[in-house]
Amino acid sequence: MSDLLTHVLVMYILSTLAVWRICSFNRRYVGITMLEAVIPDAAKGLLPAGPEIILFGIRAS
Repeated sequence: MSDLLTHVLVMYILSTLAVWRICSFNRRYVGITMLEAVIPDAAKGLLPAGPEIILFGIRAS
């Protein structure tokens, strides 16, 4: 859980700094980058599931 919080907070800080420095980087991208910071932790959650997972009733491998 601390990894997730660290990833989100670091991306919040970096993207806020980018908003101040880069003209084409809008404020709306801050939330998007924070959501993208969750991807590594979400991938860790799928590892114990094994090679085949069922998501919304659809089998995937």
